[in-house]
Amino acid sequence: MSNEVTISSIEALLDETIEKKIEPIIKSRFEKQEAKRFRQMSMVIALLSFIGIGAIGGWVTSHINNEVERRVDLASAETLDTLDLSAFISVVSDIDRGDSFTPEQEQTVVNYLTDFKDKPHIRSKPDFILSLQKVVGNFVSADRTRSLEKIFSMYRDESIKDPKILTDLAHNYGQALLARPFTPRNDNILDSFEYLESYAQSVKFPEIPLLYRIVHEAKKSPDSKKAEVTKLLVYSSSLEDLDLDNMLTYLLVYTNAENWMKNVTPEGIRIQESVRQTLRVYKDDLVRIYKIDNPRVIDAAIAGALDRQTASSLATAIVTIDTDQFTY
Repeated sequence: MSNEVTISSIEALLDETIEKKIEPIIKSRFEKQEAKRFRQMSMVIALLSFIGIGAIGGWVTSHINNEVERRVDLASAETLDTLDLSAFISVVSDIDRGDSFTPEQEQTVVNYLTDFKDKPHIRSKPDFILSLQKVVGNFVSADRTRSLEKIFSMYRDESIKDPKILTDLAHNYGQALLARPFTPRNDNILDSFEYLESYAQSVKFPEIPLLYRIVHEAKKSPDSKKAEVTKLLVYSSSLEDLDLDNMLTYLLVYTNAENWMKNVTPEGIRIQESVRQTLRVYKDDLVRIYKIDNPRVIDAAIAGALDRQTASSLATAIVTIDTDQFTY
């Protein structure tokens, strides 16, 4: 017999625990509260019963029973929510610790999030937000686009207020913009990206959407310069040094799909080529705007010669105007 504990068996155990152990305790507690609440009426009821109005006593008993049942239902729901949240956090932790996750785990997470979407008392808990961060980060890394779209539609408020969730989703939709071979008529990906882009400044991560915006706009006219792209590059030069360093790091990392993919996909190749072409067409602008004293570093990026570490070091060197240390 298998010793594997499945998600369905856990849920069945939770139901049994509620029914056998927790609910009777809650019910007993509320019965005592309601009995105490009406104890002060006992003398009045006794008097009224003595003079022939005994039906009132029955009404009080009925009222107590109804109130107890109502409170038991509420308390049971709260207890179930707490247990569901604990189970959700456990599943997310398992996903976060592993190198991959199963379709069953993915669907279980989405099911929990669907159940929680109308429960603000759960959505506001710090433990929930931390788990939501982990879900989005892992789903972005695994390219689970459909599930991410569902999560984003249900948790837009959290997505624009939390810096990590916003930047992870910006990467997701930004990569999707650069990876697709054509632009659909109803561009939901662009709509979602622009929604996140509009809030990026408020969480102090403007450089991530800006990176994708530059390449996306350049991709529209891949073989010739656009004034709008040049303006975006000029704007990027006004970012704080750390923000510009971060943006340029991603830009240079993306010139070689092997820098961020274990198994390179056609989507990764399209992102790589879009970035390389942007550097190729706007090389002169990049050298002028960022004051790059060694233009050959751009040629190396275009050729895909930068590994991840070199790309990061080069981005820092561009920000500090010290690219002479790189020889190509």
